[in-house]
Amino acid sequence: MAQKSSNVVTPLGNRVYLFNYFERISMEEPAFVDFWSDAAKYIQTKDHFISTHLHQGIGNNSRFNWVNFAAFDSNDVCCFGKPDPAWGERMKNASSYKLTAYPGQYEEIASYRGDQLSEDDKTRPDTARFLLTAVVAEDSVSKDALETNWRAWTKADYVQQSKKNDPNLQDSILYRMVKARNPLVRYTVRTELKNMSDEDGIALADAVNQQADAQGVQTFTAFYKIHTNMYYKKE
Repeated sequence: MAQKSSNVVTPLGNRVYLFNYFERISMEEPAFVDFWSDAAKYIQTKDHFISTHLHQGIGNNSRFNWVNFAAFDSNDVCCFGKPDPAWGERMKNASSYKLTAYPGQYEEIASYRGDQLSEDDKTRPDTARFLLTAVVAEDSVSKDALETNWRAWTKADYVQQSKKNDPNLQDSILYRMVKARNPLVRYTVRTELKNMSDEDGIALADAVNQQADAQGVQTFTAFYKIHTNMYYKKE
């Protein structure tokens, strides 16, 4: 697998990821979680499903306080455009909630540390914590420029270097948007922080957001926990 100095590699052919970013929502939290859980339970019944869970922002330092994540072994699923009347009805009903959502299909393309991409199913315990960085870039900023400079422009350099001696810090993984119904977030960086306290995680996210953005690029970083509603492929 050819690898660049930026650790960008050819994506795995049998892994497809969904990130759905939700702007700060006005609906009550229990109603939103019920809506998400209903959709997650339905997705769990479909072919090619691997896992899904909901990232919940901790603190008030993010544009997006909820981020849905799901993994599949094919893009032939209802949420990526395959005709599915039942899913379409769910999404139609979601419009009544007046949610501002940015769902997209992504592929995992890079590891900060240069580790080989794996077929890990991405399941995690409820105690897992993450930094998520949403990358919004103008059309004038090319894919090559973003992928050559991703570690600096997404602030992954800052995270990995400032916390390099912290045993809680795991790898930073880069995801590239392939297609989206409401495109906004061109790339996502997901960094796992095992056992990091909420206080330290919020402080790290604040420090990341204080770093200057590259011209034509905006990044939005927050500290997240995994909501207790989690679904995995049934054996």
